[in-house]
Amino acid sequence: MREHKPLQALADHIDKTHGDYYGGDKQQPLDWAIAQGIVEEYCRCNIHKYNHRINAKHADAEGQYLDALKCAHYAVLLVGEKLKKLEAVKSENQNGESA
Repeated sequence: MREHKPLQALADHIDKTHGDYYGGDKQQPLDWAIAQGIVEEYCRCNIHKYNHRINAKHADAEGQYLDALKCAHYAVLLVGEKLKKLEAVKSENQNGESA
């Protein structure tokens, strides 16, 4: 499958992004978005931002590649949020059926 190599590159990118990007005690933007209850909107905005930047900001292949990874990373985060909601709905439905 052609997807394996890009998926591995994305996984490697995601692994490198964990930690305190903004350093010290500063709140990470994603954590702030989660606390505000706007994580889906935050992810969609960043997907749009990095998708637009791919060719608009970078003429070089490396810059385009990195912005494509960032775009995909936010898409993965958005899928994760949607998955949590789907699992919650399924759990509620199962609990309602057994009651």
